[in-house]
Amino acid sequence: MVEMDYKKEIANKILAKYENSKHFLSLHSTNRRVLLKMTEINKHYNDSSFYNTYRAINEAVDELEKEGYIAINKDTQEDNISIALNLDLEKIQQLYIIAKRVNKHDLLAGILEVCEEEKSDVDWINTFLLETMQSLKEGHASPYLKDKEDARDILHILKKLTRQKEEISLRKFSILCFHDSKKLEGYLPRVESIIQHYDHEELEEDVLSSFNVLKNPGFIYLKGHIVIALHGQVIDIGKINGPFSITTENLTALEIIAIEDHHLVTVENLTSFYDLKLNDSLMIYLGGYHNTLRRSLLLKIIAFKPSLACFHFGDLDAGGMNIFHHLRTKTQINFKPLAMNCFILEKYRDYGRKLTQNDMIRLNNIDDPYFQDVIKLMLEWHIKLEQEIIDLPEDVFEQPQYF
Repeated sequence: MVEMDYKKEIANKILAKYENSKHFLSLHSTNRRVLLKMTEINKHYNDSSFYNTYRAINEAVDELEKEGYIAINKDTQEDNISIALNLDLEKIQQLYIIAKRVNKHDLLAGILEVCEEEKSDVDWINTFLLETMQSLKEGHASPYLKDKEDARDILHILKKLTRQKEEISLRKFSILCFHDSKKLEGYLPRVESIIQHYDHEELEEDVLSSFNVLKNPGFIYLKGHIVIALHGQVIDIGKINGPFSITTENLTALEIIAIEDHHLVTVENLTSFYDLKLNDSLMIYLGGYHNTLRRSLLLKIIAFKPSLACFHFGDLDAGGMNIFHHLRTKTQINFKPLAMNCFILEKYRDYGRKLTQNDMIRLNNIDDPYFQDVIKLMLEWHIKLEQEIIDLPEDVFEQPQYF
């Protein structure tokens, strides 16, 4: 069994306390000392059954005291002895060497240097930088940036994402960023958190798809009475028995020749898309949040036939409402919710799933006027609905209670 290096352990623990104290920013900020109880070094310190541990800790403490890094705190009871850090900056710097720990001042200064160098033409990235710099100056570590090099990598990814105009696989995007197909994966949780917090779109799943970076190949599914041309081939989708899929890389080549339908319906979930049979409706499965290329298809359809009445059918929960808001805001198309109202909630009340605490917080934060009545009822009944259990009649647009 490897013996514990208590000298290093004590140095680490008391430096951790120092970094979380007011002394870290100013040694003159308070008269209180940075103290570490012996039992915080090892919980068995006062247990006579662990005499060897007791002796090893005392020997390490004695060494650190003789070298001037700490002092024994004499003001406490004998069974509650603690040690006090010597608040001399030179001694503290040497103690970091003993602890084999990066000086937090140096760590934060390195991240701050990177943030001060970086600028972006994207507002939310600049907001992220400004808030991070303020926090670093106040002595707080960033939850997103680990160190100087890590900060460079994260900011490099964010900037690359905002410039990605064509769809690309996650692995190819990683190669584009780092010449390494897997390196990006280690940054994903923090990158997605930054986007969710600062981009203010409240994206939930597959965040990177909004920036045209896909974990899986991209397809768009259509059904309805639309005739298109692709690379010289004319395709009458209305004559196909079932949905027609288009790879997103072919979207720019797609030409619309005719649209007979009078309604455009976007659908959140694939199962519902397959099940739907709606009269006089061009239906599109976009796969949750749409991105730039999918938006271009919607705009191309509306440009071809501006008279289309546009609807979105999604989950009756906070996520579904946010997807609707994202779709309407980003496309600037006058979408209206379909089957996402009080009538539907009441009709399928027995199939409702219980709201979580997070659901309630998110619902209370939604200010879209289309959903205020149904949100009030959802909170009162404490339920939400999945889109898959909602069965729409073929003549849904002749029944105004659905929209």
